[in-house]
Amino acid sequence: MISAVSWSEVAQKIGAKGGDPEQLGEWVLALEPFERIGAYAAAALYAATVRFGLSLGDRACLTLAMLRGVPC
Repeated sequence: MISAVSWSEVAQKIGAKGGDPEQLGEWVLALEPFERIGAYAAAALYAATVRFGLSLGDRACLTLAMLRGVPC
């Protein structure tokens, strides 16, 4: 499971290195939408994570885990 935001970041990095993110995309089992609650939660994580250099994709990943009750 991966959020649409995190997958966008992965796809960008694959493409930047000359790969084809469409080929890897079929391996993704559950692409989760990034909706209003996730957007606000990821934004709220910024202050606590900025010193670690977390990207929006990283914070989207943490948010998805928290919303699904997965330990972070």
